[in-house]
Amino acid sequence: MSEANIVVPVIDHDSRGKAAGVEEILSQGGFDVDPGILDYAAFAARVRGTVLAYVPEAADEAAVIHNYFPNIRQRQVDAGTLGSYGVALCVTHGYEAVPPGAGVGGVSGPNCVAPAP
Repeated sequence: MSEANIVVPVIDHDSRGKAAGVEEILSQGGFDVDPGILDYAAFAARVRGTVLAYVPEAADEAAVIHNYFPNIRQRQVDAGTLGSYGVALCVTHGYEAVPPGAGVGGVSGPNCVAPAP
């Protein structure tokens, strides 16, 4: 599955600017970030915490995204919970970036996307 075929809204749940960094990593990774950063209050789904939420049909997409954010827990939600999206990254102020592949059992390499300093 190609990153370019995965539409990822970033949900800003009082992230204090951290959602912008997440969106930048997604953009650099080639994901479709056209939905942009959406405000938690305006987003219909009530997903709590920093989480990669996905509907059952989008498990493969979530797995690809999780390679870029190994420290964000994944949570399967009911179909329709994310509106028209299959996946969504909800970011709170507690989110801390780690280099892709640096999570449990991960491998990092020179082609991995990392946040700009």
